[in-house]
Amino acid sequence: MNHRLISRLDLIKKTKNLERIMLVGGLGQVGSDLTPALSYVYGENNLLFTDLKDIPNKSLKSSYQKLDALDKNSYLKIAKEFKPSAILHLSALLSGIIKRNIRKKS
Repeated sequence: MNHRLISRLDLIKKTKNLERIMLVGGLGQVGSDLTPALSYVYGENNLLFTDLKDIPNKSLKSSYQKLDALDKNSYLKIAKEFKPSAILHLSALLSGIIKRNIRKKS
């Protein structure tokens, strides 16, 4: 695990009153690195990470829920149930997918 990232997260924890975090896009490029670090700093029960993909690694001990971030009703339902003090929204389409979709519309 990246110790520099953990040090920064320890600093964030000391300066913010975050208790529960919902991480949307937890299996993406940034989220896949951030999820274990947040779990380490805030504890497994205080992190819920979501993604559109099925979870490939069952060794991640934090809570996981499959979520399409474009589905507003599901997004709100999960957030209301988990009651996070912060939501980190990291979901995004990769640039290659965006370019492909633009070409299809042209």
